[in-house]
Amino acid sequence: MQFDIRLLTVDDIEPFRHLRLDGLLQNPEAFGSTYEIESKYPISKFEQRLAEDKDKKVVGAFCKDQLIGSMTLIRESGLKDSHKANLYGVYLAEAYRGQGVAKKLLMTCHEIARTEWQIEQVRLSVVSSNLQAIKLYEGLGYTTYGVEKHALKYLGEYFDEILMVKFFGKGNV
Repeated sequence: MQFDIRLLTVDDIEPFRHLRLDGLLQNPEAFGSTYEIESKYPISKFEQRLAEDKDKKVVGAFCKDQLIGSMTLIRESGLKDSHKANLYGVYLAEAYRGQGVAKKLLMTCHEIARTEWQIEQVRLSVVSSNLQAIKLYEGLGYTTYGVEKHALKYLGEYFDEILMVKFFGKGNV
């Protein structure tokens, strides 16, 4: 399968909104928000997520001009934590999983973190039941540093989150 990876811009607002809502519908346990909430957001709310920002990059994967996956990398901006970044909103449409797309998205985020921002560690959280994602993260050098029990609650069900980090650069341990 052929796919392209690139930074998303406000020009990608409609496919980004569609993908985000699809993720919230298909995997509600994986996100802090819900379809019920975000489907009512005005388009401007999604535009804010894609607006140019020196401390945020939204990376997307495209197959034949269709947005099939995205993730957001946000750099910490404090004096003492500007060596760290966080990954949020990681989602890949189900039909494209297991084909190397998520790995390429992550590697692109790592490249941005290291070369553009001189980041030494990238952190993320993943629902403990998402074994495929955990395996991918571990394969790329992420290690678990904690578990947040009952991190999310949706329709009366609790979901634990695995807290993971990847070190590179001076802070590599």
